[in-house]
Amino acid sequence: MTIICRDEAVNFRENLPKWLSVIDFYVFMMDTRTTDGSQETISAILDKAGKRYIIVPYEFNGFGPARTQSLVQAWTSFPEASHVLIADPDWSPDLSTIDLSSLDMVNDVFRFTAYDRNGYTVRRMDWLLRHRQGLKMRYNVHEVLSLGPYTVKDIGWTVHEIERPGTWHTTVGHTSSMSSKRYEFDLQLLKKDLLEFGHDPHTHYYLGITHEAYAQSAAEMLGRESATIQEHLDEAVKYLSLRATAQYADEFIEERWAVSYQLGLLYRDLRVDSLLSCDELI
Repeated sequence: MTIICRDEAVNFRENLPKWLSVIDFYVFMMDTRTTDGSQETISAILDKAGKRYIIVPYEFNGFGPARTQSLVQAWTSFPEASHVLIADPDWSPDLSTIDLSSLDMVNDVFRFTAYDRNGYTVRRMDWLLRHRQGLKMRYNVHEVLSLGPYTVKDIGWTVHEIERPGTWHTTVGHTSSMSSKRYEFDLQLLKKDLLEFGHDPHTHYYLGITHEAYAQSAAEMLGRESATIQEHLDEAVKYLSLRATAQYADEFIEERWAVSYQLGLLYRDLRVDSLLSCDELI
């Protein structure tokens, strides 16, 4: 298991013991700004269990680069491991679904289910892989595997994201993962991705929905007619419209339909006057 973390002692106390029957080796990339005793918490749990682990300090410069570092560390430190799970500290495993026999040494990726913080919506995650050299991830935020074509096996593993008070969101003033300050943080990383990857469907999609999310989360505080809110709504329309209509070298077609739907919601719920008409989108 590899985890990047900053001020996650609360989640480690709750979730790390649940993984002990599943995971043999652990790699923690510890943000050098951590102040809450996360390292001591990890050591107390894993030393008692007799597990092998490393804790590596690092300077944060994006989620994708950090996770790539964690995968390099995993291969260097534990080449005898068969598989690697790229995890988050707030993941609580449903142990009734975890079956190690579902893994094999033939497929590249083992797709599992993560329930979002709301407890209802889910994502299908490709973050369980056959352990090997050269694994890496792409993008500074909303990172994805960067492996080229790979084979996938669907498995029944399930984890639940549970947002608890006292984690790094509190430390840095985000309050939660759905606050306007967290969206501002993500937008800064998305701007880095825009510079790095240019005309890219993934970046355009997340710029669109993150600008919209900021506008929705900050509207009550600033007022929907404020210049700041209108600026973010304009940016949301700009990038969602681009994602809905532009041509890309490689793309996920279902996402194109999703952003068209999202544009419709923007018009209906937030009355964005600059929205493209349905005829223009079609």
